[in-house]
Amino acid sequence: MSKEPDYEVTEGNIFEALGREQSEELLARAKLLTQLAPYLARRTERNPRDTRFSTKPR
Repeated sequence: MSKEPDYEVTEGNIFEALGREQSEELLARAKLLTQLAPYLARRTERNPRDTRFSTKPR
């Protein structure tokens, strides 16, 4: 007996699926951050004292 998942798989813009206003802008920002994240991580690794982009509490 299989249980139905508590989620729905969709394709496309998750923000639109959630009914958020300005869903296209939110998706564009998310895509941009996905591209920038590796750069920001490398920057922090090179200079551990630079905590501007850190996810760790200060």
